[in-house]
Amino acid sequence: YPYPDLPGLVDLILKDFKSNQQRLFGDLTIHNQLTLTQLKELLNANTNLLTHKNFVFQYLKKLIPVSSKKNPTTQESEKKILAESWGFVKNLNPSFNTLKAIILNNYLNTCLALNEPDIPLFQEYLKLPRNQAYANTEYYQKLSPSNQFIKYNEQINDLAILKAIDPDIEMIKQYLYEMIRSKVEIKDIQSFFDKSFFDKFEAETKIKLGIAKPEDFFQVLNPDELKKLYNSIEISFTKQNKAFYLTNDDISLFVHLKNISELEIQIYKLNALDYYRQNLAEIEPEVSLEGYVPNFTRKINYNYPSYIQHQQKIDLKELNKPGIYIVELLGNGIKNRTYIRKGHLSPVVTNAIEGQQIQLFDDNQNKITDFFVYIGKHELKSNHAGIVMIPYSTAESERKKIVLSTLDIARIYDFYHVKKQYTLTIHTLNTPETILPGQNSHILIKPFVMLNEKPIRNTEVTNIKTTIQIFNRKNELINFKPYFLKNLDDILD
Repeated sequence: YPYPDLPGLVDLILKDFKSNQQRLFGDLTIHNQLTLTQLKELLNANTNLLTHKNFVFQYLKKLIPVSSKKNPTTQESEKKILAESWGFVKNLNPSFNTLKAIILNNYLNTCLALNEPDIPLFQEYLKLPRNQAYANTEYYQKLSPSNQFIKYNEQINDLAILKAIDPDIEMIKQYLYEMIRSKVEIKDIQSFFDKSFFDKFEAETKIKLGIAKPEDFFQVLNPDELKKLYNSIEISFTKQNKAFYLTNDDISLFVHLKNISELEIQIYKLNALDYYRQNLAEIEPEVSLEGYVPNFTRKINYNYPSYIQHQQKIDLKELNKPGIYIVELLGNGIKNRTYIRKGHLSPVVTNAIEGQQIQLFDDNQNKITDFFVYIGKHELKSNHAGIVMIPYSTAESERKKIVLSTLDIARIYDFYHVKKQYTLTIHTLNTPETILPGQNSHILIKPFVMLNEKPIRNTEVTNIKTTIQIFNRKNELINFKPYFLKNLDDILD
């Protein structure tokens, strides 16, 4: 049965499992068609399904929606989804440790991006066995066999929002930093770490935060390490910074600074339209600024000891209009930059008789009536209705990069330029019981003209000719008398 709306379907599946002990979830097509509600009902009746890998992944596929351009997920919604996913997988047997780690890793990184670190779940993450340079591998080996260790860089293809675990050392350090900064007890997690790594990280972090003085850790840090701690310079961006903002958003940067007495801020607004037209590619954060002069420049002074690392929030009131910006921070001989896009353009493409229509909407779903489309060397301006018409391709259908632009912002778009193709589809309606030997019968025939697989009004095209022939079972041509109906009311006469 191809659809999951059969009454009593869950009971039928349960009976099938009971009568066939060799049956695994996923053996039948209908298993993968079940709704989340049906999967929950199935699980409540048979908890043994949690040992079936196919069931676990099918459950997660229904729990985690597919993110797309039409239905994007936000960091807030991803956090909620990942928390619910963790609630489902946390009690699975150790063979699912990599899956557990992937879900928790994504959840913990999302929390950092929202500046809402979840310390208790970070501690749960550390309990999963692993073999990493920072980890106390001998401790983990006493708890679990090596086949239950986390497999790094493993990708779950069907669950798009779950990113593979890259080396997680930076996330580990950020959570340890947060625990030390918040003065949360860290001795309970010390056994998970290599002693040298943990002791040195604790010492350096406490010194950088001003919680302790350098002389408190002479036994942990050697003279060269202390010298490096004094002399190191840092300008780094925290994870809570975003690359994309809505048009009406206020923008601030969160940065870690160390050994910076004067910070210079340089803001460049890029000529995105020219870049897109010349390169037909997305702008990368590392884009060359040769030929550009900062649109805005200002300086901020700080007075901290050279070994103190401090976090600063820098408000960017200069970014008050849509556009693509590069913000560079310079100080004490080093610099770092970040990429910011403010505002978003969303095109809607439909087929018409004359060609493909493009309408444009802003990030508040308001229609934009004044914009340009650049396709190849051609510049097309929107008409009074806020539509740009692109003629159908004279060659075969193909994907092309086009550029959409308003006065303030531009974007590149992957446009499918289709060839103009008409087809004629015939729908028929008749009652088989009325087709009797020697008797007259009626057949209703309705032709539809299709343009690129979409129906169009017959009034939009002229001189349509349709040839209708009817044959019997002996392949003999049958004579018939056509009646042309002007509207459906004629059928009732």
